Amino acid sequence: MPSPQNTSVTEAIKPGPTPIPLWLKPLAIALTLLLCGYQYLRASATFADTAAALGGALTPLILGLLVVLLFQIGKRFRSGRARWQIFLAVQAVMLVSAISTILTTAAASA
Repeated sequence: MPSPQNTSVTEAIKPGPTPIPLWLKPLAIALTLLLCGYQYLRASATFADTAAALGGALTPLILGLLVVLLFQIGKRFRSGRARWQIFLAVQAVMLVSAISTILTTAAASA
């Protein structure tokens, strides 16, 4: 039986899965809930229909999951950590877009 010190240089040591940081999941979920609430309020103010408001509220969640699904094509992005990082990045971009919309609306009404 070979000892652990006598490992061959040609043997590939496969790294284990990278752990997901503790802050990543709660931050992604909090941003998603924030964006869903904002989209619901914005859509309910625009449309009188509750179904349209719920559809608007689900937009950040559906868009984030769709982008994560598209990134699954590449092998680099198939880990749990990569999925959460992609989802968080999508939510961050949507948050910047929402803030931009709020500021543009406030500037136009002033």
